[in-house]
Amino acid sequence: MITAREQMQAAQTFIDQWACLASTLVDDYECHMTCSEAESLAALFRAFGDTFTAEEVMRAHSEKDDEEDEPHEVHVTDSAETA
Repeated sequence: MITAREQMQAAQTFIDQWACLASTLVDDYECHMTCSEAESLAALFRAFGDTFTAEEVMRAHSEKDDEEDEPHEVHVTDSAETA
């Protein structure tokens, strides 16, 4: 049985390994994410303290998003938040 600690370690490893790729998927690979996909990916990075990647995911998604959609709020990183 997988423990909660093992699950958290796996999630942290994912965050660490995918941070670079996730922030460049849209720009580098023309990867289109739905709003909910981009928001959930950003929320995952934000939950693990990686606000930079979360903001990059949402920025890239917002730039390529359909014009008829509601604009996304791109969270601005507070320098104290990343310290």
